[in-house]
Amino acid sequence: MTAVVLLIVDQPTVAQFLDANLRHAGLITICTVPGAGLASALESILPDLVLFDASSEQALQAIGQLREHPAARQLPWLVLGGKVAERAFPCGQLLPRPLDARTLISRVKAELKLQNAAASKAIEIDGLTLDRDRHEVRFRGEPIALGSKEFGLLGFLMQHPERVFSREHLLCRVWGDDVFNTERTVDVTVRRLRMAL
Repeated sequence: MTAVVLLIVDQPTVAQFLDANLRHAGLITICTVPGAGLASALESILPDLVLFDASSEQALQAIGQLREHPAARQLPWLVLGGKVAERAFPCGQLLPRPLDARTLISRVKAELKLQNAAASKAIEIDGLTLDRDRHEVRFRGEPIALGSKEFGLLGFLMQHPERVFSREHLLCRVWGDDVFNTERTVDVTVRRLRMAL
């Protein structure tokens, strides 16, 4: 699965720099500005990482409110900011200013790698177990053979139980930026997954 990074930045030049470099590194980016509606954006996007520009007091207040949201508590955060942000965030979350592309990409990939290591544990829901490390699915102990996309789709859905996703959202999160896939691809993969289960 391709990782999704939510960029919360109010300065257009900073947003363009972050967006261009992260996309070049193969990540999917979604840009927004600090303000009202961030919590609903966070719930609908379900990013793998949030990168926030906390260079102003207003942005710092917005990030403080957003971090209290239940969907935000489990997400890794990286904060781009100066002296204002140093007082509010642990040093492990801070990105230095000025920021170069190499440092940006290495820190983002390191955070995503830590998150993937935590998420690699087996997930179990109602007798259905998905083990990412072994790339295996079992229902009440019996193995189920799945292709790689069916496995990826099932893993994504099991990580976010009781949620409804659009075809476009599933394409973005499971297939990434592959231009040859359409919404019909999601339909076919869901049908194969249902038949296997």
